Amino acid sequence: MPSRFTALPLAIGEAFVLETDHNGKRWVILYDGGQNTGIGPKNEQYALIREHCPEIGKRIDIAVCSHSDRDHSGGFPDLIETWVSEGGEIGEFWLPAQWSPALP
Repeated sequence: MPSRFTALPLAIGEAFVLETDHNGKRWVILYDGGQNTGIGPKNEQYALIREHCPEIGKRIDIAVCSHSDRDHSGGFPDLIETWVSEGGEIGEFWLPAQWSPALP
């Protein structure tokens, strides 16, 4: 399958999904999580990924949060909660270096 780059149509912020093949493996990379609007369901990002990237399956190999502005990071908590509760997994989560002192 060819690589595919999807910009999720969020109401606030940015979130992108890259699906690509490398060394015979399909990789899914989520870049940023947008911001929840507080109007619709709390799992707006999850629903948009499922709608616009239906071939992903249950695994996001790498989730990247570029920086702490809410329009890039605010949607991650609900997305992760929903993704995992629906049986999904996230292989790696890349965070801004400034957050490293807060992590165990």
